[in-house]
Parts: sequence; structure tokens; C-alpha cells
Amino acid sequence: MKGYPVVVSKIDVDSQTLGVIPDRIVQHWKSSGTPKRPNAYSEEKGYIQSIDELESYGGAGEVLLDNWEINGIWINFGAGGPRFDNSKIGYTHIGEAWLDMYEDAIKQKLPIYVYSDDNFLGKNLTLEDFEAAYRKYRDADYGDGYDWERKVSMYNRGK
Repeated sequence: MKGYPVVVSKIDVDSQTLGVIPDRIVQHWKSSGTPKRPNAYSEEKGYIQSIDELESYGGAGEVLLDNWEINGIWINFGAGGPRFDNSKIGYTHIGEAWLDMYEDAIKQKLPIYVYSDDNFLGKNLTLEDFEAAYRKYRDADYGDGYDWERKVSMYNRGK
């Protein structure tokens, strides 16, 4: 995503909890999007004020952007280890989430950047190359043997 940073926090600021906003407020902000604000706890933990501070801290917990737009999809095979509870994100396996992100990016004509931890594996990989990279990096690291045949056949039916 790209946009104008409003809040750069050291921790998650729970900004996604907008489900309790009244419809009239949503309608008011319809053209530009409902503004998000951090919770009080994040203010206690502190905000990141500069690029130097961001680099020394090692990254942000959450960033709130104004006037944002999606400019690509980043998939990192190093995320979500074998003990990661995928049911929390509605999947039985993290590979399903990555394949869905891949499919969504293709439909939206967005660039796809694929990593394994800090290693850049490529941009706009074909489905075959994406699967091969997954098998090489994910199976080698975690041995979790995701069944691509079933999911890929579902993906191909959707084309």
C-alpha cells in the first residue's frame, strides 16, 4: 500500500475494529473512507516518529495511512510457521491463504512480490513458479507438505 502515514505505532493499535460505527458515520465518510484512530493503549506504548526510529525499532506494529491505495501484494513464505493457527484466518493451511492472495492479485492486475523471509524470490511468478518456490522454501523449512493439487485444480476451475 502507499499513502500518507498518519500514525506509525510500535504495537497493533486495533484500528480494524470499525464494525460498531453507526451507518450515518459510514455514509458521511463514504467518498474518502472512514478515518481510523489508534486505541489509548498504543499511545502509552509510543509512536514511531522518524525513519531512523523505525529502522532502529525494526519495523512498525501498525501504520495508519490516509489517501491509501494498493500498489502490490507481498507474500512471504517465511510467515506463519507450522504451529501457526490458520483457523484464525479461515484456512486449514497457510498455503491456501497465499494461493488465494495470488489469485486475488491476478484478478486485480496487481504486481505480486514473493519472499522467503528476507530473500526476494521474484515478481509476478507464474502459478507453476509460485508453487515450485513454495515447495522449495516452505517444505524445506517446515516439511508441511501442502496438497497443491487439490487447491490448484480449484483455482484453475475459477478461471
